[in-house]
Amino acid sequence: MPKAYAASENLDALIEVLHEAKRILEGQGVTDRAELDAVALGILSLAYKGVPPRLILGEIMPR
Repeated sequence: MPKAYAASENLDALIEVLHEAKRILEGQGVTDRAELDAVALGILSLAYKGVPPRLILGEIMPR
């Protein structure tokens, strides 16, 4: 993960992205652990590539 993510505010933002994604998915009726894990892995993959937390949700969530 890029060094920029080591900053506390970026880690907090990333955690918020993970929580928001879970909330959205559960609101859509997605509760299967494998599906939730796949989205979480996608979020972490984008973070590893340096995508800012504020852009990740738009990239990863199904439309």
